[in-house]
Parts: sequence; structure tokens; C-alpha cells
Amino acid sequence: MTITTLVSKVLSANRLRVLVFGPYPVGPLPDPFFEALRRKRLEIQAALQGQGHAADFPENLVDPSLPPPFDNAWLQEQLLMRDYDLIVLLVGSPGANVELGAISTNPALCQKSQLFLCVDHKGGAAEEACRLATTFDARLQEFIYPDDLTKCHLVAAVDGIVRKLQAAKALLW
Repeated sequence: MTITTLVSKVLSANRLRVLVFGPYPVGPLPDPFFEALRRKRLEIQAALQGQGHAADFPENLVDPSLPPPFDNAWLQEQLLMRDYDLIVLLVGSPGANVELGAISTNPALCQKSQLFLCVDHKGGAAEEACRLATTFDARLQEFIYPDDLTKCHLVAAVDGIVRKLQAAKALLW
């Protein structure tokens, strides 16, 4: 077996389950920044799914028919975050900022989170929550709007994190 074959086998055997948070995925959205984030969220999901990973939007998994209190979307998102291998969060939209608050105050969630923050949003509460999350080992990457949202920089960053996690999983078995 060649090393190339072995690496392919490792990658295939270690598919990840990834939650991708950001603006609501159905658009177009009227605000250009939110629309660009929405499109990037869809690109990240498509790239991950193209590699065989489960890449889900939590709002598509929520089930309001569950019995109380489990019918609560916020509670369901909390359970999903605990269950998935990786959390990708495009910080900026109101809903994503709420999820950032939940992640940044939970060290276990921080350790499996990749956060993306627009440099234009530095100096506010979102940046402080991101900084707190990095204290507990969340990964934070700043991006420039619109350049990084129209190019593949964020997709490439997610791909890099996924490959590292796949290698780690392979070494743990």
C-alpha cells in the first residue's frame, strides 16, 4: 500500500460531522454583508459535503414537534453543538452572535469551534466573545469584507481545520 492510498483511506474513514452557523441560508438577504455571509455559509457546506462530511445547518435539524422543553430551538441547538465534531461560526448576524455567546462560555464547545470575525467588527462585544472563546482553545480567524467572502479563503481555512481533525482522529484509533 502506498502512502497516498493510506492517506486516502484515513480521510475516508474519518469523516466529520460539522455544524455551520451564520445568517439564515435562504435568500437573498437585503443587507449585502449578510448576503455575502449567507453565500459563504452555503459554499462551506457544499465543500464539506463534497468531501463526504456531514455539514449541516442547525436550523434545518430543529424539530418543533418534540415534547417540551425539547421543542425549544435554542435547547436543540445546544444539544446539536455538543454532539457534532466541529462547529463553524460566521460571526456577524444576530442569530450567529447569540450562538457565539453560548460557545464562548462553554470550554467544551470552544475546543471544537472555528470562528470567523470580520475585521470591521473588531472592538465590540462580538470580538470580546471571540477572544474569550480563544482562551478555551477556539480557533479564530479574522476576515476582510468583501474580499475574503468573495474568494475561497474561508473555505480553505475550514478545509485545513477539517484535515487536522481527521489526522487527529486517525491517530487516536
